Amino acid sequence: MVNALSISVGLNILLAAAAIFFTWKRFRFRQRLKKREFYQTYLDNPQYQEQINIQRAYCKPAGIVMLGDSHIYKARWDELLNRNDIAVRGIGSDVLTGYIHRLDQVLKVHPRIVCIEGGANDISFHQPIDSIVRRLQELTDTLTRSGIQVVLHTLPPQNGKGMEKYNADIRQLNSRIEQMALYKRIPYIDLYRLFQKDGRLNPAFAQADGTHLVGEAYKLWAIEIQKKLETIDKPVLAGR
Repeated sequence: MVNALSISVGLNILLAAAAIFFTWKRFRFRQRLKKREFYQTYLDNPQYQEQINIQRAYCKPAGIVMLGDSHIYKARWDELLNRNDIAVRGIGSDVLTGYIHRLDQVLKVHPRIVCIEGGANDISFHQPIDSIVRRLQELTDTLTRSGIQVVLHTLPPQNGKGMEKYNADIRQLNSRIEQMALYKRIPYIDLYRLFQKDGRLNPAFAQADGTHLVGEAYKLWAIEIQKKLETIDKPVLAGR
């Protein structure tokens, strides 16, 4: 009787300790998720797996590829730019490592120009600015070696509470993107200047989430791309 009671008490203590431990682990995970204090690899992103499977089915040649994350993915670039030679290779929540591993989906359509917008998700997952810049350089160098004209983009800020650190990192990354573009003589489009107001995403251009863009913002973005196309590659205009 005594032994059975001791065993029962011991088991209850162990179960209680296990419950406390796993409750704490779950709390810590939720806190980390809330603060986005861990790095999500591109393969952890369900949108990556879904979209890459679909994009593998696309093979139509394209003069211009729009390569990016949700900012690219959410728009109909053929309509915005009034062109029939656009291939969209955007995946929501993608990081630059994901871009690198899906470059085959860009190269197979033999574009003349690739517009690259990316790095914001890397910042959200607290990747060092130097690492983000190195990945952008790898993307740019790979495309340039293939005879493709790259157009870089700076990144817009976000509009919301607790975004001060993120927006400061965006400004630092944008400065490095501009330096890279000037050093490599690569054209770039300054989305930060276009969409910011007082260091945050202009509410007039922000969706309710404070991150993504409304239609008027995409119209302005498209105008900037059209201006750039008129100066960097005349032959590609034949795709209109």
